[in-house]
Amino acid sequence: DIFFAKVKDKAARRINPTQFEDGVALMAQKRGLAFEAIVKVLMDTDGPVFEGTEAEASRFSERAAGSSQESPNAPVYLNGKPMRSMSSKLLSPQAPQQPRKALSSEVQDAFRAFAASGEMDGKAFSKVARDAQLVDRACSNIDIDLIFAKVKPKGERKLSVEQFDDGLAEIAARKGVDYQTVVDAVAACGGPQFVGTKGDTFVATELRQKGEGGIPRTSSSRSSAGSSVSSRPGTAHVQQQPALEVPGERMDALRALFLAFSPAGEMEGKTLQKLIRDAGLLGDALTMTDVDLIFAKVKHFGSKRLEFDQFVRALAEFAKKTGREHLELSQAVLDVGGPQFSGTKMDAVKFYDDKSLFTGMYGDDDTRQAAVAKKQQAGVGPKAPEVDDSEDLRWVFRQYCPNDEMEGKTFAKMVRDAGLLDKQLTMTEVDLIFAKVKTASSQRKIVYLQFLKALGHMALKKAQPVDLVVDKLVSAGGPQFYGTVAGANKFHDDKSLYTGMHAAEEDRDEQAKPQARRMVISNEPASSLQEVFLRFSPTGEMDGKTFAKVAKDSGVLDKALTMIDIDIFFAKVKDKAARRINPTQFEDGVALMAQKRGLAFEAIVKVLMDTDGPVFEGTEAEASRFSERAAGSSQESPNAPVYLNGKPMRSMSSKLLSPQAPQQPRKALSSEVQDAFRAFAASGEMDGKAFSKVARDAQLVDRACSNIDIDLIFAKVKPKGERKLSVEQFDDGLAEIAARKGVDYQTVVDAVAACGGPQFVGTKGDTFVATELRQKGEGGIPRTSSSRSSAGSSVSSRPGTAHVQQQPALEVPGERMDALRALFLAFSPAGEMEGKTLQKLIRDAGLLGDALTMTDVDLIFAKVKHFGSKRLEFDQFVRALAEFAKKTGREHLELSQAVLDVGGPQFSGTKMDAVKFYDDKSLFTGMYGDDDTRQAAVAKKQQAGVGPKAPEVDDSEDLRWVFRQYCPNDEMEGKTFAKMVRDAGLLDKQLTMTEVDLIFAKVKTASSQRKIVYLQFLKALGHMALKKAQPVDLVVDKLVSAGGPQFYGTVAGANKFHDDKSLYTGMHAAEEDRDEQAKPQARRMVISNEPASSLQEVFLRFSPTGEMDGKTFAKVAKDSGVLDKALTMIDIDIFFAKV
Repeated sequence: DIFFAKVKDKAARRINPTQFEDGVALMAQKRGLAFEAIVKVLMDTDGPVFEGTEAEASRFSERAAGSSQESPNAPVYLNGKPMRSMSSKLLSPQAPQQPRKALSSEVQDAFRAFAASGEMDGKAFSKVARDAQLVDRACSNIDIDLIFAKVKPKGERKLSVEQFDDGLAEIAARKGVDYQTVVDAVAACGGPQFVGTKGDTFVATELRQKGEGGIPRTSSSRSSAGSSVSSRPGTAHVQQQPALEVPGERMDALRALFLAFSPAGEMEGKTLQKLIRDAGLLGDALTMTDVDLIFAKVKHFGSKRLEFDQFVRALAEFAKKTGREHLELSQAVLDVGGPQFSGTKMDAVKFYDDKSLFTGMYGDDDTRQAAVAKKQQAGVGPKAPEVDDSEDLRWVFRQYCPNDEMEGKTFAKMVRDAGLLDKQLTMTEVDLIFAKVKTASSQRKIVYLQFLKALGHMALKKAQPVDLVVDKLVSAGGPQFYGTVAGANKFHDDKSLYTGMHAAEEDRDEQAKPQARRMVISNEPASSLQEVFLRFSPTGEMDGKTFAKVAKDSGVLDKALTMIDIDIFFAKVKDKAARRINPTQFEDGVALMAQKRGLAFEAIVKVLMDTDGPVFEGTEAEASRFSERAAGSSQESPNAPVYLNGKPMRSMSSKLLSPQAPQQPRKALSSEVQDAFRAFAASGEMDGKAFSKVARDAQLVDRACSNIDIDLIFAKVKPKGERKLSVEQFDDGLAEIAARKGVDYQTVVDAVAACGGPQFVGTKGDTFVATELRQKGEGGIPRTSSSRSSAGSSVSSRPGTAHVQQQPALEVPGERMDALRALFLAFSPAGEMEGKTLQKLIRDAGLLGDALTMTDVDLIFAKVKHFGSKRLEFDQFVRALAEFAKKTGREHLELSQAVLDVGGPQFSGTKMDAVKFYDDKSLFTGMYGDDDTRQAAVAKKQQAGVGPKAPEVDDSEDLRWVFRQYCPNDEMEGKTFAKMVRDAGLLDKQLTMTEVDLIFAKVKTASSQRKIVYLQFLKALGHMALKKAQPVDLVVDKLVSAGGPQFYGTVAGANKFHDDKSLYTGMHAAEEDRDEQAKPQARRMVISNEPASSLQEVFLRFSPTGEMDGKTFAKVAKDSGVLDKALTMIDIDIFFAKV
């Protein structure tokens, strides 16, 4: 075991043949024999020995016998099973590898044929070897898998074309043939081969040339050698077919049929089967198996679907298989027209199908019979009649729902009160009708228009005229209430008769009633219909509730124009599926109000303009949504926007009452626009926040174009459903801003270009233009020359902002730059530095003070980093140091040296206060003061900063004897280790049972390990000696003198009639005889009666997989009989660990 531990790799559990050879050498050294002598002993071994009572060991014995003739280069055979000979690797230098040519077109073609995805896995690599007939005794399937594992990169699962070429070279070396021979064999196979039970075998890649399979084939020696290609028996290779000549119209019809069966553009095998079945092409000449084989033939290798070109090729194969012309077969396929779906047809029932046989109520209802016949003829149900609007219906609707919305239970009550329920119209039907007229499943109420539709459905269900249903509703007289009415009681009903405290309470209640207060938005009349819209809907969109409030607050409602009319007008002017209207639709709604009232449009507009605005009524709180606006400037230009209580709003009256102003002409996309877009959108797309920042930094936001206008322009130019702009849409946005402000397009572009990039404003530091420092590599945004760059260094900016010009390149010596890079990586191992890390670096360097505050550090960090990024790269870190030097007034080299002196991150903590009774060891008393050895160890530990090292324990026969006494299987558990310590009397105050468990856990190599071996046992003894502060020899002596495991228990007294079996009589004596005869006889089974020819064959007999674990290594030594007192099983484990 020790030898196995020595020769194996660290953390490995098995050894290879080379390590096995090293382990055998250690065995020879331990025995004092020559290496060749121990090898001879192993070679004479019959192989692994298996002992058992019943079953025969069959792992090695059931091998097929191979050929008895062997060539000089033939591999080693193990009971007739060909195994790869590795003795040359053990006992002789490896044969030189065959010379190989450079990467050729044949190798590339073969790789593409077997690896459609561009990478080849182990399964495809094995198929290459099988299809090329490279698998034989010299190179088995196992060898192919080993070669694949050898040439693939570590951790990967697939090969590239270069690694595939290396694999072919390895196969050539393994088979002992020329490299070109292997390449020619792979090229000759032509691609992956598919074998079926009834059809021929096809070479799929032969049909995938020049667009058929996406694998262009290059000319090679095998293509010019003729059409004869070597293949396996039973396979047939199909030569490439010429291009099909199909008329254009026929091709278009086939493509339409292909898309009808496969809308996604790719056809599965089962879909192709259905097409052929629907076309009636299946028969003796073309079976379903043939369809599957042709599908596998024309599709891409590794794919599961056909594209259109492959579908056409499949039709040609079907025509060839059935002996038809291609055009004839394709016409049969086109006649299908599309997928055919079939089902079970219901049998005829004369008493249902023949309506003349209907009797009773079903035969007399001619009207219903005609409706049923019409429904069957048209294939759809009859349409519900329309119900005309009337004052009576509106009165009924308002009686049941004063708030203009009707719930389902109210609708059911209305039908019940009108007496409309019968066998045709049940309560269930009423609920279904209510659900049918709702516009959404989540809607719980219906409005007046839906109420009218519901009446039509009820008339249809009852098979009665609509007028009859309406008359019943109106004649019902509104809601009917049923209940017990209390009798009159004058002392309760007449409040004037109240006396005493009740009369006083009535007076107080009357006085305490809250007085409703009316609050208006403005005391000034509106100047236009547009201002009326903005007063009620400052967001630019008005919902139906607000539209109704406009009519209510303006006082235009009367008997001729009711709230229901307002809802109907709103539904008419809004867009379909929309819930709000814009100013233009609001104007149309006002026109409908005027038409309903019989007034001129200007008259109704005058009434709305004289309205003070939205009226809010309440008892306590003041409405402050519109009143708490900051007052604006009193000076207005002719083009100034409308103001709402001091809040500037965009004027849209020109859109309502006058044609829109023509849009300003704009230039083509310019370099200034592209530069500005890249400066504000580092990711290549600009969101609404960045677009608003462009407008603010370029000083484009004013009264004529507010922040709300900027957001509306962004929503207008962005694509529907998207959240970001491209550079072209950004250019459209600038044009919209120019049109909104009434200025030239180029003026807006120049303003955006002049701002130079995003500006950052702080409280103590200046504002920096980040993009000025990101030119030519600093920010990844190349800046092109423009008119603004040649205009000089003066750039218009907002008050309070300062623009920093681009700094010249820093001249830093190479050694200093390398040192700064090392420091940068020490603080930021990932290669990018966060802001808090930069703060720590400056704080550790002691650079903070009045000249450089933490706020300055944050501003400089924001200045030099990429816009939108949160970390610094190394070049930006160097630029930040230059900014720190400029801020503190130091030289750059001086400041960088101060930073370099930091050396790395500094970590600090709270220091413990001094305690003299703990720190001064001279004050220790009692047992703590007398133990000089332990005090010295503690002092040494404090001085070195680490704990003392456990002493090493030398191996000895006594310790091995103790170890074997406690664990005959050479592995010791934790509870056994604790028992050994307890039996030896080693437990005391220094070494408690808890410490023993900790020592056992410490010497284990893994947390999941539950047992220790002999070497770990020796380490544990050293730790115990360290813990007890005693010499190792003293601990070892105690263990040895303990004499092995101690057992405690009650010993039964001697009983000769039980202990002496010869005294047994009767049935007990017979049982003893039977037990003796029934003992299983151990049988010895050997793998072979012939001695091994080499040490390599010994290794393969015990480990056919090519790797040997420690248990098998120990079995080799045990079965070969090399173990004795000088060479024990523990030595074997140590040798395994070494090699």
